[in-house]
Amino acid sequence: MNYFVYKYSPQSIHAQALINTVIVAPRNRQTDYEQYFGNQLPAMLFLDELNFQTVLAALRQRTDVTSVNTLSEPDGMWVGLIEDIILKRPSKYLENTLSKDKYYMRAVLEGVIPQPEFLALVDVTTALDFVQTHAKVILKPRRDDSASGIQVLDVNTQSLAAIQAQLTTILARNQDGYMLETFNPYPHMCTVDGYAVDGQITRFIVHEYVTPILASLQAKQALITRTAHFYSRHDSSMLSKIFALTQTIISTLNLCDQVMPFHLELFYDDNGNLAFCELGKRFGGGGILELIVAETGVDIAQEYWLRQNGDVISADGPVCLQPTQIVAWYKKFAPTGYLTTVPTSDLTTLPWVSAFYPIAQVNTQTQASQSITDLLFKLRFTAADETTFSRHLNQIEAYAQQYHWS
Repeated sequence: MNYFVYKYSPQSIHAQALINTVIVAPRNRQTDYEQYFGNQLPAMLFLDELNFQTVLAALRQRTDVTSVNTLSEPDGMWVGLIEDIILKRPSKYLENTLSKDKYYMRAVLEGVIPQPEFLALVDVTTALDFVQTHAKVILKPRRDDSASGIQVLDVNTQSLAAIQAQLTTILARNQDGYMLETFNPYPHMCTVDGYAVDGQITRFIVHEYVTPILASLQAKQALITRTAHFYSRHDSSMLSKIFALTQTIISTLNLCDQVMPFHLELFYDDNGNLAFCELGKRFGGGGILELIVAETGVDIAQEYWLRQNGDVISADGPVCLQPTQIVAWYKKFAPTGYLTTVPTSDLTTLPWVSAFYPIAQVNTQTQASQSITDLLFKLRFTAADETTFSRHLNQIEAYAQQYHWS
């Protein structure tokens, strides 16, 4: 059965009633269609809203879909994506689009895994309703990374008029580049890195943020990415849950890549609940590959390139990598000001500090960090256990306090 998606008047395309076609239209056009076709009304599927999310969800409930089409030029791309998804048609373009566009990604995973509620920013009225319903939401670019451009809309600290003006400005500048989603449902955040071969996880390791990315960036404090504490606490149950959720996501989004690297971010709480944040079809940035090598001795990037080249890796080793020590990156965000003093202590030469990169220079103007790549300095360090990790972290925090601005 051909499903024809069209949100405008049937008169505008001289619509015809065909036996093997179902017209998918917005419910507010039902009267138009009834008047246009009269007694010859074809099979219809009316939806409250007509967009990628709603049409995909509706057609997933049908078992007779053979094609999905439209004569609406603005909707042609997402209608085509829906056909590829429903018919499970392998497509590198589709796969890359789903891993890059967070709105499409969430829509495809809707009902499959736990995740925040979300909405594409297409009109101010609907967006305002979403904000008022949830009180505090995240406004984010659909296709950016490194937490770039993310904003928090909070009715408790902002007036509705201010939020409306903000949404109006963004929508005027970019009509399909933003989305809204409910605030992260759980207080903690972890990352999952590795790669899959033929859709099955082949390497898997988990890291965590001491404080979630957005909270760290907003407070202009430090982003600390470390070996997940699940390993030092021998929490195999949580690691198994994360593995299962990751495999479900990859199985849903990976249609044709023989070797697929992945970097996932997940929210979690102390009761073991998980919710999906986002996925990149790549290795984690920000030095995560270096963490993995230091933790496990395994270079998953090298393995990826060997597999891409068709080389056989004889000793595959464990799928779930096991860290032998705690390794972390400490990345200090910069405030706005004139940097007058930098630390002079010997902390960066201590044996447990494995890398140090000063970025801002003394006697220069710094700007407040807008993404996780805008840093004052970054430092990689190791620890044998959690007690040692806490002691080292306190020393680094004291070091960071020695920066001063005028």
